[in-house]
Amino acid sequence: MKAYLEGWSIVLAGYWNHYIFSPEWITDKLTKSTKVSVEFPINTPFSPPRYRFDNVIMQFSVGELILHPEASDDTTLETLKNLAGNILTELPHTPIHAAGINFVFVEDDPSELLLNIFDISDRESLSTKGFRIKSTKVERMLTLGEQTLNLLLQLKENNQAYISLNFHMDVRDSGKAKEFIEANSISGLRDRAYKILDELYDTSLS
Repeated sequence: MKAYLEGWSIVLAGYWNHYIFSPEWITDKLTKSTKVSVEFPINTPFSPPRYRFDNVIMQFSVGELILHPEASDDTTLETLKNLAGNILTELPHTPIHAAGINFVFVEDDPSELLLNIFDISDRESLSTKGFRIKSTKVERMLTLGEQTLNLLLQLKENNQAYISLNFHMDVRDSGKAKEFIEANSISGLRDRAYKILDELYDTSLS
């Protein structure tokens, strides 16, 4: 099993004014780094830019601020957490309604335990009727106290499995979002994800 870093993130869902996030504001308010790279989308010129600094990518989607780590080590994940906390501290009046911490993994050689999850009763019937199953998804919503763990398992036609874990919490304001971020060690959740997947599906990190 390998980490799919493009799917690792902290997501803060709310009504963000992305015009605040200039390189000058970022270096003044969010980071000690003096180097902030700005990347503009080519095909959608009116979309917000994304920013790279401190081994983190910051970008905006519809109703979301998304922070991606560019590495999976403890230092980068701690930087990611601190950045999210700093944003929420500097912009306390931004309406926030949810926060999530996400991990995605790819398994090129799924165990029998993992493959059995996708042994859905209609698979053979679909095949005999000439249908080609290109992808199968199994999604579960689990509760962990006040937190929700959204677990998504996907098996592609080439027998490659994608596993997504979203540690999620609905919040009513930026203060509650900050509490959620500060209460969770990102590297601790990463290790917890490793353990959950190993115990449930016999995976191991390569």
